[in-house]
Amino acid sequence: MDVGFKETAQLMYNRVQSVTNYFLRIWGADMTQANVGQKVKFTRHGFDITGEVTKILERSVIVSISEEDALLLDYGTNFTVVSHENYKVVENA
Repeated sequence: MDVGFKETAQLMYNRVQSVTNYFLRIWGADMTQANVGQKVKFTRHGFDITGEVTKILERSVIVSISEEDALLLDYGTNFTVVSHENYKVVENA
């Protein structure tokens, strides 16, 4: 069977994706950082908070949270900084 470059590249890409997903399942973690517009979940002062990433920094993200969560946390703003280590992506943009 003669396979062209495009088909070979697609097969290789699919295999890499398959292996990556396998290891992510084994390790039980998502090794990627969030992107702008994605929903993330994190814990702050014992409360589970969900918000939307508005900016990505080197070691953290800036997250927009609801006004209700901002009041719950006694914040004067609905933006907060969350370390890459302290959130999980819960929804893609």
